[in-house]
Amino acid sequence: MGWLTERQAVLAQNIANVNTPGYKARDLKPVDFGAMAERASGLRMTGASTGGGSSMAAGGELQMAATKTGHMAPAVADGGYRAAEDRKPLEVTIDDNKINIEDQAVKLAGNASQFTLASTLYKKHMDMIRTALGRGGGAG
Repeated sequence: MGWLTERQAVLAQNIANVNTPGYKARDLKPVDFGAMAERASGLRMTGASTGGGSSMAAGGELQMAATKTGHMAPAVADGGYRAAEDRKPLEVTIDDNKINIEDQAVKLAGNASQFTLASTLYKKHMDMIRTALGRGGGAG
């Protein structure tokens, strides 16, 4: 959902600059879940042999820190997504603007539907957990 939120901002910026001479359309690179799984499988457990707990470390660099007992900070606070220039503009205007408003609208609609799907799945998952705990899952 973080990626979808950041992509929404990038696409909105494209639309806002539709009349800016020389502006090039940008989009976020798609999330590569295969690479994420590969990185996750490369994580190794480090910890004290005294049973004082352990922390995840990737190449000795990434360590999760707890601010309070039971709370953990995310590994990357800003999402770490990078916008890249859209390499295949459909058309270029005479002022070298590479924004196609229809293409951006299609991307925005797709992004919105993906966000709706992700939030619906999250809600259903939380309802299932509440039901399993005996607190009721809600009606919708």
